Amino acid sequence: MLDTLLADSEVLRAGSRLIWMLIAAMAVAAAAVIWAAGLSITWQAFSTVAVAIAAIMGCAAVTSFYRFFRPDPVIVYATELITQIFLIVFLGELLAYGAAVSGLPYRDAELLAADRWLGFDLHWYLGFVDSRPWLARLGLIAYGTMLWQAPIVFVVLSLALRFEQLQGFALSLIVSLVITITIFTLFPALGWYGYLHIDPAAFPHLSFFATFIPHLEDLRSGALRAIPIDDIRGIISFPSYHAAAAVLAVCALWPIRFIRGPLLLLNVLMIASTPIEGTHYFIDIVAGFAVGVSSVLVAVRIRRAIRHHCSDSARSRSVAGRPASRAGGQFDVATTQPHLPI
Repeated sequence: MLDTLLADSEVLRAGSRLIWMLIAAMAVAAAAVIWAAGLSITWQAFSTVAVAIAAIMGCAAVTSFYRFFRPDPVIVYATELITQIFLIVFLGELLAYGAAVSGLPYRDAELLAADRWLGFDLHWYLGFVDSRPWLARLGLIAYGTMLWQAPIVFVVLSLALRFEQLQGFALSLIVSLVITITIFTLFPALGWYGYLHIDPAAFPHLSFFATFIPHLEDLRSGALRAIPIDDIRGIISFPSYHAAAAVLAVCALWPIRFIRGPLLLLNVLMIASTPIEGTHYFIDIVAGFAVGVSSVLVAVRIRRAIRHHCSDSARSRSVAGRPASRAGGQFDVATTQPHLPI
């Protein structure tokens, strides 16, 4: 596995450069959107921000040390990718807040009509789960696991030394966030909780995470002009990013047999809980699933294009008289003896 990692070092470096370029594009877009919307960034607890900044700088320092002073591809790609994934998610959240200021009319009426056309009976579904408290508790736990799925993907693929696959996951994150935020800009929605004003007391065993509504409403009205980065909430209703994230996680870890079954079951439960805990319409789930599948397919095509480009470059160098084995650069098998953590 380590030999494969070293042999693919050029592919990994090309993938890393592309991801950094996309992150830079996201940062520029986020800054432009926030400026155009007249927003700023603030925080309540400086300690939270300080820890995040220190973590990023620490990962950057470790990456630089093991890239230039004590070459170790395992540590380099691991620390670099965790930094990239963190920045992708953070910039996506900033972009979502900026997009919420678009001011386009809510599309809840159309989304609810789509649910009815699909035959989804929200009140029946709420009643079914509420009458089974054990199922409600299970759904609540499953819904909250989305925050942990990206770290799980990172840990498992890093330990398996599948860094190219992990780069594919990072690419699918970028694509899915861009698609989701674009759709959200054009089709903003409150979700059924804010639109139908269902009384939570009617379903005492259910938990409705509708805390995003005040932020969304205040952004649209102009009451919220500073993005609280230590209190950022998932303000996107349509499409459901829980559904998209479930697809991304399952596809990323599908080749790892020991985790495939449990992860698939967990994400089925998470998607099933999303109409309740996330107050999503069923059509939100369908759209989120489509976003996830599309993003994975785009990421696969990008990875294939990178590998094809690197293969063509290696052949060109070989024809020109330079050994293709030296194309790997600083992590070349012949010149580097990396330290592999136990």
